[in-house]
Amino acid sequence: MANENFIEVKNLTKIYKLKKAGNVVALNDVSFALPDRGMVFFLGKSGCGKSTLLNVLGGLDSFDGGEIIVGGRSIKNFTSKESDTYRNEYIGFVFQENNLLDGYTVAQNIGFALDIKKQSGYDDKVNSVLESVDLKDFADRKPNSLSGGQKQRVAIARALVKEPEIILADEPTGALDSDTSEEIFTLLKQISKEKLVIIVSHDKRNAQEFADRIIELKDGKVLSDSSPLSADTYSSAANLNFNSNKSGLPAKRVLGMGLGFLIAKPIRFAFCVLICLIAFTCFGVSDAFSCYDKQVALLQTMKSYSIPYISYRIGDFTYDSDYTSSSYADLKMSDYEALKKEVTSDRLDIAYFYMGDFIDNNMLCPEGVSFFGCNGFIEIDKSLADDYGYTLYGKLPTSYDEVVLTDYIFNGFKKFWYTDGENTKQIKTYDDLIGRTITWKRRYDQIFEFKVVGILDTKFDYDYYGGLLDGEEDLPDLVYSKFLYLMNSCMHNIIYLAPGYYKNVISLFYPGEKDRKDIRFAVCPFKGSDKVMLNNIRVENKVYDWGDGEHYSSFRIVSDISYLIQEVNYEMRFLKPLFFWISVGTIILSALFVLYYSSGVIAEKKRDLGVLRAMGASRADVIKIFLAENGIFVVGLVLLATLFSAVGVVIVNTNFIKLFGFSVALISYSIRQIALTAAIAVGAVVVGIIIPLIKLLCAKPVDLIAGRK
Repeated sequence: MANENFIEVKNLTKIYKLKKAGNVVALNDVSFALPDRGMVFFLGKSGCGKSTLLNVLGGLDSFDGGEIIVGGRSIKNFTSKESDTYRNEYIGFVFQENNLLDGYTVAQNIGFALDIKKQSGYDDKVNSVLESVDLKDFADRKPNSLSGGQKQRVAIARALVKEPEIILADEPTGALDSDTSEEIFTLLKQISKEKLVIIVSHDKRNAQEFADRIIELKDGKVLSDSSPLSADTYSSAANLNFNSNKSGLPAKRVLGMGLGFLIAKPIRFAFCVLICLIAFTCFGVSDAFSCYDKQVALLQTMKSYSIPYISYRIGDFTYDSDYTSSSYADLKMSDYEALKKEVTSDRLDIAYFYMGDFIDNNMLCPEGVSFFGCNGFIEIDKSLADDYGYTLYGKLPTSYDEVVLTDYIFNGFKKFWYTDGENTKQIKTYDDLIGRTITWKRRYDQIFEFKVVGILDTKFDYDYYGGLLDGEEDLPDLVYSKFLYLMNSCMHNIIYLAPGYYKNVISLFYPGEKDRKDIRFAVCPFKGSDKVMLNNIRVENKVYDWGDGEHYSSFRIVSDISYLIQEVNYEMRFLKPLFFWISVGTIILSALFVLYYSSGVIAEKKRDLGVLRAMGASRADVIKIFLAENGIFVVGLVLLATLFSAVGVVIVNTNFIKLFGFSVALISYSIRQIALTAAIAVGAVVVGIIIPLIKLLCAKPVDLIAGRK
C-alpha cells in the first residue's frame, strides 16, 4: 500500500563526541515520514548529515535523541539480535565504494546475503539477480577485474538478492561517469516501483530526473521537502514481523572465511607461526624436563634395553630423594624377608656373599686385571633362566660340586685362556669350557672344586662395555664408573650353584651364628610392567653405622643403567625449575605474538566484517569466524608443535647418548605434553585475540566499514 508511512523519523538527533573538536551535531531535530516504496533523494553538501542519516536509518549507527519508527516499531528499542535481523531482512545497503569483498567472486559476494539468511536456492537466486543487473556472465569473476559501474551493479545485486523492504544507497554513482551513473539510477528507479529506495547524493540533476521526492539537508536539519507526508493523511504500516529465526552464517562459509582471515597477512602469519611454533616446542620440551621422574626414566630406559632384572641393596638413606648414595651394605636374612613382603614379584633370588677369587686359579688374567672376578653365587633352579629371559647352554647343577658360569665369565676365559695349574687351554666355544674344573681356594687353605656343567647367557651389554674390557683408553670415565657400580649388584659376574648350597655347605662354617650379613643383594625379574618394583623401599627402623655416625637406610634399586639414572637425578634437581620457568616464558611470548598477529588481521579485515554486519551478520557470526580462524591455527600449531616437541625430546635423549655413551630415556613426550600444549595454545590464542576481538564486537558497523578505531 503506497499510502502508508513505512518509516517515521521524529526529532532525530545525532551528536559526534570528538576528542579534539568537541561535540559535533550531525543531525539536529530531524523529522519526516516515508512510504513503503518509491525513490527518495536526500541532498546536501558534504557534512550536512545525509550519510549519518542513512547509517542510523539502516541500523549501522546509533543516535542520541528522537525516534525512528519502521513498520510501527521503534528501532531504538531493538535488542542486538533484532538489530541484526532488521539489517538482514529489511535493509539492503549500496555503498559509495561498493565495499565488495575482494577475496571472493561476484557470485560469492552476492551469496553472502543469502548465507546469512540461510535461504535455499542459492545458485538460482544469485543467477537471477545477476541477470536483473545485466551481469549474468560475471558470476565467477573477482571484483578487481570489474569496472566501477560493474562493481556498483554487483553491490546493488547484493542488496537486492535477499529481497529487502528498503534499499539504502550512499552516493551510489559518486565515482562513476555520467553515462554509467544514468544506468545505475535507471536500475534503482526500476527497483523503486516495488521497494523504498533511499538515496544520499549531492547530484541535483539526477535527483530531479529520477526522484519521486527530494529532501534537502543543511547543517543537520531538513531544509526543504518536495513532497512531505503527514501523519494526519497517512496511517502507520503494520508492525515489523521478523521471520529469520535461523539466520546466521553457515559452518562452511564460516570455515572458509576463517581460513581466508588466517592467511590475510601472509608474512605476518608466517612470522607468528614460526615464533609460536618455537615457543610451543620449547614449552613441550621444557615441560617434559620439568616433569622428569627418575622412576619413569628408569622404567622407560630398562624397557628400551630389555633389562630383565632389578637388584636390591641397602644404601645410605638421605632426605634428598633425587640423589642416591653409592654407599652400600650387605643384607641379613631378616632384611631379605622384610624386602620380600614389599616386592611385587613371584620370585626374589638371593645373591650370597663375595667370592672374588673364585676363578683366580683358573683364568690367566694379567696382573691388575680384575674385570672377570666373581661377586657371589645364586642357587639356580630349573625356572630361573625362563623367568629372567636368559638362555642356558648345558645343564643345571645337581650336586654341590657343579657350577654354571655366565657368558660374561666365559668371555674372560675366552680372552685370557684357562689353566688347571699345569696345563693351559684356549677357550673358543662353550663346549671348550664345559666339563673343566674350577678350583676355589677360600681362606684358611680351604679348597673346593667345581665342575662346569653349563653356561648361562645373561645378556651382558658388550656393545657398551666391550671397549673397556678390551683395554681401550679413550673411553669416558662414566663407562668405567658404571661398570664398577654394576659389577657390585648384577647377575653377570655371579656363579650359579645347586639349590641348598648356602644352607648345607656355607652355613656349616659358621655354627651358632644367626642372621649374618651374607647376602650381597636380592634380585627379581623385571618384565617392564610394574613401576612399584622400581621404588626405593625404606627399611623400617633400620640404622646402619657408616663410620661417621648412624644413618637411616633404605633398599636401593640397582640395574645395568641405574648408576647413570642416579647421576641424572642429581643434575635434574637444578634443571627442572629452570625449564619450568622457560615454559612459563614461552607461554607469555606466544600470547604476545598471537596478540600481535590477531590485531593485524582484525585491522586488515575490519571493513569486510563491517560489510557483513551491514548485511545482517551478527556478533555471534563474527565470533564464529574468528573461532574458525584461530581453531585452524591452533590445530595446525598443536600438530606441528607436537611433532617438533617429540623430535626435540629425541634430540635431547640422543645428545645425552653422545655425551655419556649410553641411551637413557631422560625425558619422555607423553599425552600430558600434547594436552598441555593444546591447552596452552588455546589459552595463548584466547588471550591474544580477546582484547582486539572485544573492541571489534563493541564497534558499530559504520565504524568498521570506515576503518575507524
